[in-house]
Amino acid sequence: MPEIPDSFYDLVHRYFDGELDPAELGEFNELLRTRPELREAFAALCVRSRMVREIGEPQRQAEIHTADSSTGVVSQLKFARDTAQGRRVRAPWGKALAAMAALALLSVALFWSFRQSGNTPRFTAEPVDADRSGSQQVPGQAAKKNYIARLVQVVKAEWGEENPGLKKGARLSEGKIRIESGLAKLRFSSGAKVTLEGPAEYEIISNDLTRLVSGRLSAKIPKSAIGFKVDTPTARVLDLGTAFGVDVDDQGATEVAVFEGEVEVELPDPVESRKGKRLITHGNSVRTEAGAKEISDTLYDVSKFRKTWPVTAGMVSTAGMVKFAPPGLLSTLLEHEDDDHLVILPERGSFTVSKKLKARVNITVPGEYSKRGSLENGRLEPGRVLASYLVQFNPVEEGKKKREQKNLRLVGIATFERPIAGVITATGLLRATDKTLGGHSEPLVVKGRGLEIGTRRPVDTVILSDDRKTLVLDLHVSGGQIDQIRVLVEGEE
Repeated sequence: MPEIPDSFYDLVHRYFDGELDPAELGEFNELLRTRPELREAFAALCVRSRMVREIGEPQRQAEIHTADSSTGVVSQLKFARDTAQGRRVRAPWGKALAAMAALALLSVALFWSFRQSGNTPRFTAEPVDADRSGSQQVPGQAAKKNYIARLVQVVKAEWGEENPGLKKGARLSEGKIRIESGLAKLRFSSGAKVTLEGPAEYEIISNDLTRLVSGRLSAKIPKSAIGFKVDTPTARVLDLGTAFGVDVDDQGATEVAVFEGEVEVELPDPVESRKGKRLITHGNSVRTEAGAKEISDTLYDVSKFRKTWPVTAGMVSTAGMVKFAPPGLLSTLLEHEDDDHLVILPERGSFTVSKKLKARVNITVPGEYSKRGSLENGRLEPGRVLASYLVQFNPVEEGKKKREQKNLRLVGIATFERPIAGVITATGLLRATDKTLGGHSEPLVVKGRGLEIGTRRPVDTVILSDDRKTLVLDLHVSGGQIDQIRVLVEGEE
C-alpha cells in the first residue's frame, strides 16, 4: 500500500476534533473520493473512533448519528468501512463492537500518541543531532552545548512565524516562542516544568527568568528550581517551591492561581505601599492590571488550566471515562468525587527505588490483563527513578446525590509522557506501597481499592500498550466503593 502522507493524518486529526472549515472539508472529501488507500486508512480510524465514542462516551451517540448523512465524508466512510469489512471479516456490527472494544481503544490511543508526538514545528535555538535523549537537529543549525530548556511534549501545536519548525526534543536557549494553538511543555535545566497553551507569546530570558507576554501557562517547580520567575506586563511571579498557573489577557491583566505551596506576586513598578507585593498560598488567586497600585484578590478558578495542568503533571492525553484531576493538594484530591470518571491523581514525584524497597507490582509487560494467571509478580529494580499516580473511582456519597446505578462500567484511555514501569492492581500491594511508592504519610483507609482480575468470571481489564505509555482501562465499579490502581512511570533524573 502507498505510504499515507502526514498531511492526510493532520486532516483526519482535525476532522475528528470538528475543526475543518468548509474548504478543508471539501479537500478531505476529494481525497477520499479519488484515493482508495486513503479511504481504507480513514475507514479503519473512523470505525475505531466510533467504537471509542460509543463505548467510552455513550452520551455522544446522538451527536454521532446526527452527523450521518447521505453525502460528503460520512458516506465515503460508510462505503470504505463496508469495503474494508468485506475483505476481512463479516461479523455483525454489534458483536464486532463488543469483541473489538479493548483493541479499538488501544489502537486509537496509540494512533493519537503517535500523531501528537509527530508534530513538526523550528526554533531559532538549538535542536541538536539525534542522540540518546531523542532530540533532533534542524539542518544548517550548529549544535550548542549550553541550553536553558528542552521541549519535552507537543500536543496539537501550531507555531508562530518566529519558530515555524519547532520540534519535540528541541533544546532551547534565550529567545521568544509564539504558539498559536495547542500545548507545548518545556523542561528547564533547573528542573522547572512549564506548559504553554496557545495562543501565547513567551520568552526565555535565563534559566530562572521567563516572560509571558500573553496567553496561559501552568508550572511545577521542584526544590532545585526555587526562585523561578515569570514576568508579565503587569506582574512578577516568584516561585517559592510550588505549582501555579498564570493567565495574561490581551491588555496585560494577569491572574495567578496557586495550586500547591506559595508564590510571591509583585507589581512591576516599585510602590511605597505593601499592597505592591504579596505572598499567595495554595488555593488562592490574585489579579493585577495595568497602572494598578495594588494586587487584588480574585475567584480561585482552576478550570482555565484544565488543558495545561495535566501535561505539566506528566500526561499526554486522556479519553473516554478517564480524566486527570484538577490542580490541588493530594490530600484534597483524594476526596474528589466523580460518579462518571476514573480520575488520575499525581502522587509522589521523581524518587529513586532503594535497595531496601522490595515492592512487587502486578503489571510490567505490555499486553492485556484480565484472565486468571495474567497478572505478574514482578519487583522494582533498585536504582530506578520513578514517579507515581493513583487512578481512582470515588463516587459521590449517598445523600449528596441520588444514585440510579449501583454498578457501572467505565472505559477509557490514559497516555503518559514517560513509559510505565509498573502497575499495582491488588488491594494488599496498594496498601503496602501507599507510603513507599505513593508518598503518603500513612496507608490510605479506603474501602474496596484493587481490581478484580483473574477471577472465575473476568470483571476488569487493563491493557498496557507496546510502548508502555498508554493504559486502556475497562473496569466495572460499584457505586458504594472506591476502586484504585497505582501507576508507576519512569521518572526524570
